[in-house]
Amino acid sequence: MFSLQNYIIEFHLSRVIIKNIGHMINYFIETSSKPFKNHIILSFFPFLRLISLPLCLNKQKVPMRRSFTLTLTLVLLFLLNGMKAQTVQYGRVVEINSKGKSLSNVSINIPSAPDCQPTASNSDGVFRLVFNEHRVGDVIHGIHIDKYGYELVNHHIVHEGWTLTEKDTLRIVMAPKGSINEARTRYYNYLEEAYLSRFDSTTNLLQEQLAQQQISEQEYQAFMGKAVADLETAFQHIDDYADQLARFNQDDSNLPIDVVLNAFIDLSAIPASNPDVSVANVSYSDEFDFLFKGMDFIEICNFFGNFYLDLERKDIALSYYQLALQMCETLDGYQGTSFTSQIEQLHSTINKINK
Repeated sequence: MFSLQNYIIEFHLSRVIIKNIGHMINYFIETSSKPFKNHIILSFFPFLRLISLPLCLNKQKVPMRRSFTLTLTLVLLFLLNGMKAQTVQYGRVVEINSKGKSLSNVSINIPSAPDCQPTASNSDGVFRLVFNEHRVGDVIHGIHIDKYGYELVNHHIVHEGWTLTEKDTLRIVMAPKGSINEARTRYYNYLEEAYLSRFDSTTNLLQEQLAQQQISEQEYQAFMGKAVADLETAFQHIDDYADQLARFNQDDSNLPIDVVLNAFIDLSAIPASNPDVSVANVSYSDEFDFLFKGMDFIEICNFFGNFYLDLERKDIALSYYQLALQMCETLDGYQGTSFTSQIEQLHSTINKINK
């Protein structure tokens, strides 16, 4: 039975619901980026048509209460349907070492994720990937990124994938085609020259000390063996180091390239700098040599931990922080030294990365 009192209550309740929905829509429009704002506005054209439904129903003499309730139900169903499915990953494409120059018309496709439609970057280098099935926290593999005359710099997002998020921007860095290979060759030659120069200096110093009888023949052979081993270790990683330097985007770091380059040269002198090598493999001639080498090792590992963290390579940064922690724990209490504060700081850094 029709009740005027019930109708008035339901009418005012419906007005409150729709008013709050309107406030929510306005809030998202005002706080969203321009591309997202346009998407929201376009998405609500069907909503405007839906509002006219009661008028159509009333022309057919459908009771007002019934038409209003039907309209409200359809509006809520429309909003819920729009809210349920999509996860949106925003991103931006820039050119390497260009002070953040945006790249437009970069095509982006993920064949391994059929729920995500291909897209392209706009004039600001911005793009959005809309996933209908994948959710925040999923690891996305197999992204294809293409622009004529350019090649991908941070290729780890292709080989290792990235974690889908709606909070952080997916940053894609590209370089003019062929420039990475040119830079890789240049840094390889520089590292090779530095390694050989260091080996020659060590050899000359040892020969001089042997001639002046500052060291014995046995000590000379031992030190020469270590110098040869250091050189071999350096050349084992020279290709990887040259490639990392070639892909280093100076726009992402406050460190000058020569500082980074020298750090790679220093890193090659310590065998345990390779994450696959145990701390126990650090070579030393006496107890104090081991202590000082260990401290150098900690400093270099912290440098590269911070370096890769700035480049958003948390996986590599974590491996260096863990190596530094392992060495700190090994040296703690050694020859009366204490590394308690460094250990606590490294634990804190590692825990933040793992969260």
